[in-house]
Amino acid sequence: MHFVHCDLRNGQRVTQLLIEYEPTHVFHLGAQSLPTLSWEDPVDTFESNIMGSLHLFEAVRRMKRPPVVEILRRRAEQKQRTIEQRLRYNLGRWNLKLKGELDAQV
Repeated sequence: MHFVHCDLRNGQRVTQLLIEYEPTHVFHLGAQSLPTLSWEDPVDTFESNIMGSLHLFEAVRRMKRPPVVEILRRRAEQKQRTIEQRLRYNLGRWNLKLKGELDAQV
């Protein structure tokens, strides 16, 4: 697994990274999720949450072999964790979800 930090508001950079790395999976962790900050700066919240996601989806849509995009929500209190801690937490939740789906198919 390779971790890449990118400001999703920069659509050109998002596209460049997806072309460069050709991922099979993308874990979308980019969002401003604290309600107090969203009220203080609604424009930045819109740009990061809505436009950031749009840039990611548009870049994925243009790929020859689009990756699986996993959108992982986080609670406001997780904001204090490092990005690596959030990734481990969310990957653990995703693995449990996947395991449950696979167990249900057996």
